[in-house]
Amino acid sequence: MNDAVRMQGRPTLLQRKTGLTPYFGIAIHWGREKAAMTRDEIKLEIIKVFKDQFEIENPGLDEDLREIYEFDSIDAIELLREIEVLLQSELTRAEKKKAMDIRTINQILDYIAWLALRRAKTKGMSKKEKL
Repeated sequence: MNDAVRMQGRPTLLQRKTGLTPYFGIAIHWGREKAAMTRDEIKLEIIKVFKDQFEIENPGLDEDLREIYEFDSIDAIELLREIEVLLQSELTRAEKKKAMDIRTINQILDYIAWLALRRAKTKGMSKKEKL
């Protein structure tokens, strides 16, 4: 079944919390250019990371990565680094801590969307205002 069809009518955690559609564009930096990526494009990048970095091919979007693929804390640290590369932005300790409960690809996609939204909201704010 097509992922878009499977997700229809089923809001993501981010959508439930923010009311945003799960297919909004996320600003990702590639070199000097800034381009908005859709959720599907981000999903393809994350699936590619799983294939290239973790030798996990075609993981289901709702499969428990820890149970099915034995995805451990070292893998999680590597994944966070790949997310930093994707966003071209270092994650804060609090952002990394928030990732500790992630178990599925859909949760990873929600997490990346949350990070991008957070960065868009705090862009141009002073350090005091961000806290």
